This record gives sequence, C-alpha cells and structure tokens, in this order.
Amino acid sequence: MFVYGPVAPSTVLLLHRMGLSRKAIAHLTGISLRTISHWCRTGPPAGLCSDVGARHRPGPKRQTPTSREDLLAGADLAAYAYLLGLYLGDGHIAENRREVYALRIAMDSRYPGIIGETVRAVRAVLPRNRTNIVKHPRYNAVHIVCSSKAWPVLFPQHGPGRKHSRKIELEPWQRTIVFVHAEELIRGLIHSDGCRFVARQRGNGRIYCYSRYCFSNRSRDIMRIFCEHLDLLEVRWTLADPEQAQIARREAVEELDRFIGPKK
Repeated sequence: MFVYGPVAPSTVLLLHRMGLSRKAIAHLTGISLRTISHWCRTGPPAGLCSDVGARHRPGPKRQTPTSREDLLAGADLAAYAYLLGLYLGDGHIAENRREVYALRIAMDSRYPGIIGETVRAVRAVLPRNRTNIVKHPRYNAVHIVCSSKAWPVLFPQHGPGRKHSRKIELEPWQRTIVFVHAEELIRGLIHSDGCRFVARQRGNGRIYCYSRYCFSNRSRDIMRIFCEHLDLLEVRWTLADPEQAQIARREAVEELDRFIGPKK
C-alpha cells in the first residue's frame, strides 16, 4: 500500500511544474482545489516549511551550501527517479575530505548502453559536477563516480553500514517524485540489481520459453519499495523468496518491456 505524508506548499508547486493539473494534484494530495489554485498563483505562504528541501534545519554539523529545494528546482526529476533506483540497487556514497561525498554506482562493463544512461542521469541531476567512469583493473565492471556535497541531501538514505543492515525509507518529497516517475524508479532498480531472462520449461516433448524479470536485494526495505511501485504501475509480481521478486505473467512482462527491455 502506498502511503504519503503531509504535503507542503512547495511540493504542490513542484507537482504543478512537472505538468500535473490542479485537479490531479488535489486528488493526489487531498488539498482543496481552491487552496492549490491560490498557491499556484501567489506562491507558498510565508513561514510554512517545505518538504522538498526541508527538514533542512540548521544543525551543528555538515551544513550544505545549497538547499534540497534549490537542487531539485533545476534537476531533471525523471532522471533523479532513475538515479535513485540505481543508488538503491548498486550505489554507494562515501565521505571524502572537506565534507565532499562521492557517489559510486557499480555497473557491468558488458552493458555500455546502461553505463551511458547512468552517466546522463548523473549529469542531469548535477550538471555542474564532473562525472567519471572508472574501469575495474581485473573484472568486467566499471564505477560511475561523481563527487559533491549535495549527495546526502539528494539521497538521505545514505548512512553508515550496508543498506540491508539499516532502515531504508523514502522521504515524503521523494515519494512525490517517484509517484509521478515510478517507471524510471523501477527502470533504475532493474538496471542495477535486476535482470530480464528467458526461462525454459520442458513439456509434452517440447521446450517452452518464457521471458521473465527478476529483482534481488538483501534489503527488505528496498524490496518493499520495488514491489510497492510495481503495484502502483499495476504490474503483477511474486516473491520467490524474501530477497527476490519475479515478474512472470505475460502481460506484466510486456508492460515492463515497454519501458525497460533487455539490458544492453
């Protein structure tokens, strides 16, 4: 079940900038159409907290130079949803010197199309930062690396330890974005920790072939996020075990093929 927290005025304006009608925003948020129309004309009321960029109260450590709202205002939000999926799957954020953080996303070097798409997504989210591709010296793997002070702001799921050993939850402002761009989130998750394969089954002296999708992750929270957004897209799924989801029904596979398809 998809559950959303309280919606701040700035989130309403963000949805409006993404192209949603005022009526659709009212249906999504539960805020009256009259209030939404007023905010769209005059801007958010002074003094109200924004949930896109806020919970950004001054603290004793690590003040970032740019608010989350400013970062997202100039970002490609579909690219952000895709990058969020990649980060939750095979991404890692490490702190370097002077409170600069490096986002590293591991990729199989046999899929140059996905590598290129990942680089474009990073550049669309932080266009002023340099993005590098670092090849592993021994294995068929590369790391897409980009350094910025903004990564903990953009990905508040960052924290000490492995993802499966800590709580992973989307913030309300992230849920707003991936509600609109659920396909891109699922695409990023599949491109990182998922696959499309052909299952073969013998019967009546013949071998039958079925296309399937699979997503595996040790984090139960990330598995829940994946399955919730499949539900949002009305894509049927089953759990092979608590750490693996499969999409096997023909109509569900065809729907994922529409915006994902085989890795390349």
